[in-house]
Parts: sequence; C-alpha cells; structure tokens
Amino acid sequence: MHSADAAARGAADVAVSTSLPDDTTITAPPKHTSASNAAGPKRNVRADEAAAAEKAAAEEAYAATGGPLRTKRPPGMIKRSIAMHVGYVGTAFNGLQVNRESATDSTVEAVLERAVYGAGLIAESNFGDLKKIKWTRNSRTDKGVHSVSTVVGLRVLLGSDERFDSDPEGLEIAAALNERLPAAVRVFSAQRVNKKFNARRFCFDRTYEYFLPAYLLLPPAVGSKTAAQQELDPAELSAALERLRTALQCYVGTHPFQNYTARRKTYVDTAKDREARKVAREAAAAEAEAAEAEAASTSAAAAAADDDVDELEAAAEAAAAAATGAVADGDVDESEEDDGEGEGGKKSVRQRRKEAKEARAQDDPLEEDDEEEAVDSALEDEEGYEPGGAPRPWTQACHWLYERSADKRDRVTVRHFRSITSFTAEEPAPLVPGGVPCVRLRVRGMSFMLHQIRHMIGGALSVARGMLPLELLAASLCAHSRVTVPRAPPHTLILADCTFPPFRKAGGDEARVARWSGERLLLRQGGQGNLAAFRAESLDPALNELLSHPDWERFEACLPRFYWDPQAQQEVIAAHKNWEALRAERAAAKKREAEEQAAAEAAAAAEAAAAEGPAAAAAAADDVAVAPSAEVVT
Repeated sequence: MHSADAAARGAADVAVSTSLPDDTTITAPPKHTSASNAAGPKRNVRADEAAAAEKAAAEEAYAATGGPLRTKRPPGMIKRSIAMHVGYVGTAFNGLQVNRESATDSTVEAVLERAVYGAGLIAESNFGDLKKIKWTRNSRTDKGVHSVSTVVGLRVLLGSDERFDSDPEGLEIAAALNERLPAAVRVFSAQRVNKKFNARRFCFDRTYEYFLPAYLLLPPAVGSKTAAQQELDPAELSAALERLRTALQCYVGTHPFQNYTARRKTYVDTAKDREARKVAREAAAAEAEAAEAEAASTSAAAAAADDDVDELEAAAEAAAAAATGAVADGDVDESEEDDGEGEGGKKSVRQRRKEAKEARAQDDPLEEDDEEEAVDSALEDEEGYEPGGAPRPWTQACHWLYERSADKRDRVTVRHFRSITSFTAEEPAPLVPGGVPCVRLRVRGMSFMLHQIRHMIGGALSVARGMLPLELLAASLCAHSRVTVPRAPPHTLILADCTFPPFRKAGGDEARVARWSGERLLLRQGGQGNLAAFRAESLDPALNELLSHPDWERFEACLPRFYWDPQAQQEVIAAHKNWEALRAERAAAKKREAEEQAAAEAAAAAEAAAAEGPAAAAAAADDVAVAPSAEVVT
C-alpha cells in the first residue's frame, strides 16, 4: 500500500520540463523523521525503501523526458524570491511594462520574461502571467527612456539556497539570463530577497539622469536656425548654466506638479479658446455700433444712449467671460493651432488622430500614451508658418485661479504632489571621446508623474534661455496656477539609481537574506562591474548618437514659438507673491498661537505646582521661561 501511494505521488509530481539551470540537480529533499515516530506504529522499512526507489525512478524519467506541461513545482526545486538589477537601452522598446496586446518582445519586460522562462526559472504554466510569479518593478519608464537601475522582484525556481553561499550576488543567474537577452537589455545581478519583497512599494526614492546638448542652453545667433553648428561663447554658456541651476532649485521640495504632467493639455490656450473670445468681442462691438447709430438719429435719444452704451459694454464683457468659461468647461482640444478647416470642412489626418487619442484618454487624462505630442507634432504642421513670414507664436496658458475650478479635470489633488530631494547640473562634457558635449542633469525624488521630468527640464531651459521669468516658473509650482511649460525630448532620459530600506531582521529567511545580500538591497561589486561594462559598450554610445537625433533640432526650433502673454505673466506673478505673503502670515499666526498656548499651559502648571512646594514651583517657573521660545514646525 505504501508503495502504491508513493508511486502515485511521484507520478503526480512529474510534469514537464523546460531547461533548468545547469547547476540544478533534481533530487528529492530528505525526509525528516520525528522523534515521536518511535512511540507510534512500526514503519515498514522495505515499503519506504521501495517508495523512495520508485520516486527516484520517476524523477529520473522526468529529468530525461519531461511532460507536456509543467503544472506543479518540479521535484527537488524550491521557490525563492530574487531581485534582478536590470539595465536597458530603451530606444527600440515601447517602454518597460509588458503589453500583451502589442507585438512580441516590444517591451523590456516581455524579453525579460521570455529569458527567465528560457532559463527554467519559472514554470510553463506561469509563463504569460506575471502576477503568478509576484512580478514587481521599482519604476515604470516610458517609450524611449533608458535605465541602469531597474529592479524587478519575482519568485523563481531554484535547486537550493546554498548556491548563494558561493554566489551571493547571483551573477551565475544573471549570466544565464544574459545569454537569452538581446544586447540592449542586461541583467547585472540577481540577489536573494525575502518573500514579502515588493520592488515598487519598498523603493523609497529614485534618481534619473538627463543628458542635455550643451548648445541648447543658448539661443541661436541672429540669422541662424540652430546653435548646434555655431561656436559657443564660454562666458555666455557658463552664465546660462548658472541660470539653469537656479531654475532647477525651484523644484526642490514638495510641490504640486499639475503643470508638469500629461494633464497639462487641458490648460493650453487653444484655438477654440481664442476663437470664442474673438466671436464674443465681435458681437459686443456690433451691438455697441448699433446702439451708437440708433442714438445718433435724434438729439433727444443721444443722452439716453450714453447710458445704454455703458450697459452694452458691461454686457459684452460678461458675454466674453461666459464664452470663455463655456470653452473651459467643455472638451478642450490639445492642439495649439487650428488643425482642420472647421466643422463643415475636411478634417486633416492629424486632427482625426488627435480626436481618436482624446477619446481613448478621457477616462484618465493622467495616463495617456506617450505618442504624438503637441510640441513635436506642431513642428510638422505647415499651417503654422505664413509664406514669407515668421512662424506664428503658440500662446500658452498663464492664469491664476482665485476660486476652485468647476472642471473636475482641472482640480489639483494629493496625487499631483511630489517631493524632489535634489536637482543638479554638471559642467558640459561628452559621454564618449569626441562625442557631443552635454550637460548631465540629475534629479532625485520619491516618485514622478508621467512626463514630469521632461517638463521640469523644459521649464528650466526656458528660464536659462531668457524665455520665461524665474518668478513665473516658481508660480507654476502653486496649485492655483495654470501655466504650461515646454517638454524636452525623451531620448536621453535614464533611470540611474534607486534606494531601498534595510531588510527586516526577524525570521530565519530574513537572516539568510541579510547574510547573502547585506543589510539592504543594492548593487554590489560584481553587479557594478557588469553595469560599467554595459554603459561603456552599449548605453553611452547609444546616448551619444541620440544627442544628434533630429528631434533636438525640432525642439530648438519649437522653443521660440512658446509665448506667454506679458500682462498675464505679471498677474500670475503678483498673485503668487500675495499668496506667499498670506501663507507666511498664516504660518506666523499659527506659530504665535502655539507659543501662546504653550506659555498658558506652562503658567497653569506653575500655579498648580505652587501649592505643592517651593521645589515644584521653581521647576514650573523654569518651564514658563522656556515656553515662549518653543518652535512649532508648520
């Protein structure tokens, strides 16, 4: 009976095989006998031996042939959680996150998953469903963005934990995966982590780098379309770099970044807005002219007409405001120029694409696709150029909300707030010998919204080039402001670093993890060597080529067309200063109130202690003296 049961269990364990790691030996873990068995029924030793022999035969057959589908854990294998440190050149991929509806291997996670499966680290039944293997990532990069610090957490099949005694960084696992990966994707190491590890939730800050061509800091010389080919003045370049650094410091701290994400398209002063205001002005002017003509018919009616004109002008202003509000409350076209010939005319292909894209993105404006963007696509719009004249400027949104917006899409919530720890800019230098001089920008923060970093760089660059006042950039970081800023190209943005907290100390598994991976998860010596080789061989040369991408020339041609109305700028800057003053006044009042309350409590304590004795009264008096100097952080 024992033999039949054991044979059935061995047959149930046998499923299929994919190629297992080379160092994996398929052996059953030893059975542990309890001391209490001595007091129980006598075991059939021969039956146990026969069962072990049959199971060994089944395992041998499994290793030799396998089955059609691995539906259970293979014999002798254990499931363990690891963290893979991954780097990739994102040019050829549609972002990091897997998309089952897109083409095969079109994302970084798709090729990673295939390599993990090919190395025998996951069962065939789990292939195609990342949730089954507890797949998590520390950051999700967009299309065209690169990384040298992506961390992927997952549970894999291993022969034993002892392999990490001789290879604590998991370099052998990384090498097995790299054999199955394209040259644009590399795994630097695969370290052991605990079962509860979640790369997204456990990562508490991320650092991105952006490489900006140095010539973009200065506008092109008069008569030149681009500064890429002209000789840069070192003094002017140094001054522009200092302006850039000053602008970058505006972002440090905790701010609402509603003006720095894909949602900014709802703030653009569109052609529909301008057309609505124009119609309102023309209607008001026509009514005023009609009133004046009627008033001039008789001298008796002239006096009364004077009063009517005032009423008509007030009505015209109200009509213009109502028309503007109606446009703001409705669906806003993301384009900044007229794309078609009106409702009765034939729509352009570009306009139809945008309308279809808006229809798809209405559910969540913050999660739109990173495809055709208004700034880049507008450069291809020949209607923006008048024959023989300069290109028309793009009027950008620039206003201050004194009341809460009626449009739900225009409201700022807690999800728009982000904390930036640092934002630095290094001196211009090429990435490779003889390469394009570029400025390395390095920003560190807890998390970032869609397109936020690129918008921050576009705004700071506008300040460095003298297009945007620094005061307006600071005002754009207030929840009451609606100010659009340019968005820099994505080609040279990389995820450069991330930080994880220390591992938990409790539990046996945590102790083993700490022994192999250290106190916290970080890329160690072997992984750092793999990363340096990847940067030197693949990433840096690719970035240097991307610094000459045609989009930089388009972006440079686009920047001068951004236009913020000077009067609107002054209104926003003044409103922001008043808001800052009111905020400081409220903080001071709150501090005084806290100090007064602390002093009152200390005085009450002194009076209560006076009856208890001289020593207690002296101690209470000391508290009264110290209380007014107490500081309250607001």
